[in-house]
Amino acid sequence: GSMKVQERYDAFQREAVINIITDFKEDSQGRYLLVIPTGGGKTTTAVKAVSGLYAEGVLQPDEEILWLVHRDELKTQAFDSFNRFALESNQPWLSSRVHIVMLGGVKKFLLANPSVRFAVIDEAHHAAANSYQPLFERPNFGILGLTATPSRHDAKPLQFSKESYSVGFPDL
Repeated sequence: GSMKVQERYDAFQREAVINIITDFKEDSQGRYLLVIPTGGGKTTTAVKAVSGLYAEGVLQPDEEILWLVHRDELKTQAFDSFNRFALESNQPWLSSRVHIVMLGGVKKFLLANPSVRFAVIDEAHHAAANSYQPLFERPNFGILGLTATPSRHDAKPLQFSKESYSVGFPDL
């Protein structure tokens, strides 16, 4: 159709956000996956979802979240996305509730921040790796994984219970 690319993105991102919020409302300690191809706006969608989780009371104002990355450029990307969205949506507090942490520092972060009970894992197809175990072993902890490729090449099962939302290249 003649729908603009941006409108299409907005439409599926909106649907993805609604699905994610619905899933975490059902189980705030769920492990859910957001599957969107590279370039499809995974980061932006996840930022919108986090904002929605606060708006819907799944996350409380005094609860901060962990955003886990394993590469420097992903850290910058997440940081920029949060700041941009916080400005655009007039939610300046949003950026300050999110801790963007490199994978190597996750154990230390969790020890220092025992109250954190929600994490976003960027590039979650790596999440079967041992370094992610401290997250999955935590009780009362919700996890949203972001990935373009839900299946791992080494066939290790991912520890997510379901895909909250999945869109493939044809739909993009």
